[in-house]
Amino acid sequence: MQNKQLCLSEKFYIGFALLSLIAILSFRILYSSAFARSWDAVDFALGVQSYNLLDMQPHFPGYPYFILGGMLVNLWVEDPARSLALWNSLFSLSSLLPMWFIYRRYLTISKALIAVAFSQSIPFLTIIIASPMSEGTAFTILWWYIWGLMVALERGRYRYDLLPLALFSLLMGVRLSYLPFCVGILLLWYKRLREKGLGHVLEQAGIAFLFQFLWVYPLILSVGGIDSFQFIATKFVEGHFTGWGGSIATEQAPFITRVWTFIWTNILWTGLSVHSVLILILYGVLVLSLFRGPSSVLYEKLWWSLGTAYTFWAFFAQNVDKPRHILPTVVILVILLLVHLLKGGGKRKIGVVSLLLLMNTGIGGYYVHKQATELPATYQLANYVEQQSEPLKIYTWEEERVLQYVGVSKSFQKIQTYALFKEDASNQLKQGKTVYVTDRVVQGFIQQGMDTTDFTAVKKFTSDPLFDPVYSDITLYKWVTSSSP
Repeated sequence: MQNKQLCLSEKFYIGFALLSLIAILSFRILYSSAFARSWDAVDFALGVQSYNLLDMQPHFPGYPYFILGGMLVNLWVEDPARSLALWNSLFSLSSLLPMWFIYRRYLTISKALIAVAFSQSIPFLTIIIASPMSEGTAFTILWWYIWGLMVALERGRYRYDLLPLALFSLLMGVRLSYLPFCVGILLLWYKRLREKGLGHVLEQAGIAFLFQFLWVYPLILSVGGIDSFQFIATKFVEGHFTGWGGSIATEQAPFITRVWTFIWTNILWTGLSVHSVLILILYGVLVLSLFRGPSSVLYEKLWWSLGTAYTFWAFFAQNVDKPRHILPTVVILVILLLVHLLKGGGKRKIGVVSLLLLMNTGIGGYYVHKQATELPATYQLANYVEQQSEPLKIYTWEEERVLQYVGVSKSFQKIQTYALFKEDASNQLKQGKTVYVTDRVVQGFIQQGMDTTDFTAVKKFTSDPLFDPVYSDITLYKWVTSSSP
């Protein structure tokens, strides 16, 4: 009788997991977003239309494998942004295989299916995958890469050692900021150094270099040679770590504020719970049960090495204003949590996991639909400006890239210093044009010590910060001075 009940129970969980997976994957494909919401998204979309690294289509390092996927889909889907999002959604189907292979190392069939469905159901992950950003494709390749590392570490044969090297090359050609995951290869080489000596490791390092060269060399040719490529790379690195990238080197907020934003706002409140108190509470219940019973996966060096290396990188070198950078940290935390809970877990633990899976599926579906159908604040701004009958010019910050992409016919310009603004805007007023600026421009002027009392708010545009963490709230100001007509 007990075996029969166990069999029925397993069948239920298998059916539940499969239905959840079908729903999640269907939501992503049906609601792949066509909105290029940010500067980066516009770069990617323009790259699909006309690949040109010199014109930041896309920006360095070029993301060739991601853009290639978007180009393939664009043969059937005319919208470049939606092509990239749809590529992410379709390509994410392949991540089911490495997920299954990995979870089956620890769990029974029914529990492994629950774990796979749960890992796919994380709402923040679904939001990212159904958008035209490279993290969606990188997420899928990352799963394959980790599986390749596990196979290589276990089997010890030469051909298996090549697998993670090739997959890591694909990962770098999609998302260069996932570089810290090379720590997995370093662990593999350390093991091989002890087993087969330095010569073997040096040979593997040479092969790894060749794999990376496969995607870097065409980019070098596309910009006219190594000098141009090096110049672009240097400017990108300088900008990322000393300016617009928002790393800890340029963070003006106190260190403790950055820690709070990174751990609470990005990982817990956004990455895991997508601003849902109930989901956060359920995660809390699951975490409390971690203290009951050991689990071998919690002590595996590979998982902790990968997770720790990337998390430190995301904290110190990435922009904490963009929660999407912590996606790998969230996924690895979920892996450790699930395996610990499901490996030998009782009905209560599995019940809470299943309840959270159900909630994740529903909330993820809701948000991807919302992301695909509701206008971003930047698009609302573009529509408003376009609808104005008066002659005007609008000065923006990074919103300029989106205005350019959607084809706003009114005059607009990116501006960063007050002196240049005042000179050009004064000429616009003399020509009878109305001058508008966005709130990011006004904030920049305030930081420069300028008096901004001449700027009057006229319109506000809002969208969901889950999709637009930086530009979910845009206020349009009118410049009114004594010289205004």
